[in-house]
Amino acid sequence: MNSSTFQSDAISYQLNLLEWDTKLLKNCAVQLDNLEIRDEKKALSQLKELITEFSKNKVILASCRLPHNSIKESMILEDLGFKFVEMVLHPFADLLSFKTLSCKNKIEINEAKPSELEELSVIAEIAFKDDRFSVDERIPDGYAGKRYKNWVLSCVDHPSQKVLKFSLQKKTIGFFIIEEDKITRKAYWHLTAISPKFQGQGLGAECWKAMISDHKSRDIKEVSTTISARNSIVLNLYTKLDFRFRNPEITLHWINEGLKL
Repeated sequence: MNSSTFQSDAISYQLNLLEWDTKLLKNCAVQLDNLEIRDEKKALSQLKELITEFSKNKVILASCRLPHNSIKESMILEDLGFKFVEMVLHPFADLLSFKTLSCKNKIEINEAKPSELEELSVIAEIAFKDDRFSVDERIPDGYAGKRYKNWVLSCVDHPSQKVLKFSLQKKTIGFFIIEEDKITRKAYWHLTAISPKFQGQGLGAECWKAMISDHKSRDIKEVSTTISARNSIVLNLYTKLDFRFRNPEITLHWINEGLKL
């Protein structure tokens, strides 16, 4: 079973299998979602039972994302061995009222061909330094890069996510992995990356502007994404582009120290 829900008078949560991370870590990885604690003492006991089940079933990683003000839940999880690894922000823009953005360069956006995914996956492997896998010192170096490389390559068979390649004068600058809802006309940017050799030249902002213009031309009403709060460069970019921010969340990791990563 890839998903299960637990409810009692003390606690409720949903447990989801993280298929990509399970494949990467070669042991089961799960996500603890929608955690709500109503009785701290009973909830602690029931969560201890859950941790015991994790160990018994060789779960190597349990990740939990909570609203930033869920202090009670986060403190209980920390008592059980979960560690804070990041705060994430959720930039969004209402494109119906969004101003038209001009680009200095003619950035080309095309859906990546299957034969181009390998090149883009190499960018993904080296572009991210602030993600939760990179900063959690209990996860060995290299796993974060492999995680994002696999993400790009897996999109060839994904039913809704697609990889968009950004080019300037036939040179590959970077890529976005996006998902668009045809009914609500909303878009979500799952992964955005600029090749390190093109960073610091203002081309990142040009790619973001080009993507927004592309969305607007196809009547997308809203765009949103998730970023790490520690990534000040991209945070400033979204602020400069007049994105707004929904309530932040915190991410915690539990690592099974009885299993070797």
